Amino acid sequence: MKPKKENNQPLVSIVVSVYNVSDYLEDCIKSILKQVYKNFELLLVNDGSQDDSGKICRYFSTKDSRIKIIEKVNSGLADVRNVGIRYSSGTYITFVDGDDYVSPFYLSHLVELAQKNNSELVQCNLCLKPQELIKEFDFNEKVDLKTSESAFNDILRFGQFKTYACGKLYSSSLFEGILYPSGKLMEDSLTTYKLALRSNKVVVTDAKLYYYRQRTGSILNSDFNKDKLILLDVPNEIKRYVSKLTLPNFIDNLHYYQLRININLLNQIILSSNKNDYDKYIDEILLRIKNIKVSHIDIKYYLLQKWIIYSFKSYTCIFVFIEKLI
Repeated sequence: MKPKKENNQPLVSIVVSVYNVSDYLEDCIKSILKQVYKNFELLLVNDGSQDDSGKICRYFSTKDSRIKIIEKVNSGLADVRNVGIRYSSGTYITFVDGDDYVSPFYLSHLVELAQKNNSELVQCNLCLKPQELIKEFDFNEKVDLKTSESAFNDILRFGQFKTYACGKLYSSSLFEGILYPSGKLMEDSLTTYKLALRSNKVVVTDAKLYYYRQRTGSILNSDFNKDKLILLDVPNEIKRYVSKLTLPNFIDNLHYYQLRININLLNQIILSSNKNDYDKYIDEILLRIKNIKVSHIDIKYYLLQKWIIYSFKSYTCIFVFIEKLI
């Protein structure tokens, strides 16, 4: 179906993931309905919620014809996004988690940046404090234009462009043949880099247009568990995907990415309330770190790698500060 336009505004499909977020969902939906940009469809994808989330979705659907409810059996965030993509009709797609909310200028500004720069992918800044969310039209920002390659390198080097799916506006054409991996945690890490490489231009603004709620029990804020070890396989997935592309410094950047992921997981294990249950993974991760070929150009990380390999178990108490230092 050809995407609709209203007053030359392309249709934007907003996919909201809904799973047991009844305490926050109303704020999320209201923030979307208050958008300055009016030509959107709101797809509320209810992933088998057991609380009152479904009831809230049904209530708002009677108030605004732009809202569509998609009910599904619980199967995880990746499937929620894939279903939303399948049912979307917009020129652009954006994802909002049901416990977060957005600035009134979220859509209008991201669409403006996409059109002004002929970009298929735009990222805004997330904020962790409600008072930081932009609520006035007149705001200052820094905007960076990136090639697909530089955005991809940002992911590997933990730069400006991030892997999280929310807070971004995507051209719907980017998802042709690309899906989020069903049944896997950290699905953004396995998908966003593909979308970046497919884009001709990527725009990154530091404007805080998306409020990310740090909620106890959410995936990102949960204690370490063995499911998070899937991150160890992400570098190999990336290597396989880009094997036929010629990307300068790719291997060095990938090794850097591997090192940072392993350090992050070690840190999570150390800080875990169930640390003793996961000690068996420490030796595995240390072995992985030892086998990473960190470039001597990245001297700080090369030396850090050697320090971790030879001193980790003796200096565990110091290690918890490493991530902050790098």
